[in-house]
Amino acid sequence: MAIRRVILTERELTRLIKRIVEETQEEMEPEVGEGWLGDKFSDMKKGGRKFFTGYETGEEEEGSKNEKMKTLRRIENEIEDDIEDDDTIDKEEKRRLKKNLKLYVRKAKEAAEDDNFRGRFVQKRDEVVYVSKPSGFRQGASAAGGEAKIRK
Repeated sequence: MAIRRVILTERELTRLIKRIVEETQEEMEPEVGEGWLGDKFSDMKKGGRKFFTGYETGEEEEGSKNEKMKTLRRIENEIEDDIEDDDTIDKEEKRRLKKNLKLYVRKAKEAAEDDNFRGRFVQKRDEVVYVSKPSGFRQGASAAGGEAKIRK
């Protein structure tokens, strides 16, 4: 029997686990009614969501995403203004810097989406970078002495 290695992004892993939890709950619903045991499963679902996504609710996740995107646009505008206001740079160089800025912004946005907007955007000179915050999954794996390799 051959061993297959599957590489998943963190987002793919989260979706897979969510689907497994939801399917398991659907199968168990007739057995688990209202009451103590039903409440425990509900609490586990809420805790699992925060563990894997970093947010307890969809609204919290959406609010964080909107806040981070505002920050990204603000940083992008500040850098563009700095490039335009710099009289020591010729037009060709300004155009190149703006083109590079768009690339940095796109890469930072993609990194943030892959990280579920848990981290933050940081301005470094004429570029924007995304600094991710480790999820509960990654923290747990490193605490156990393992390594959570997640493709980005």
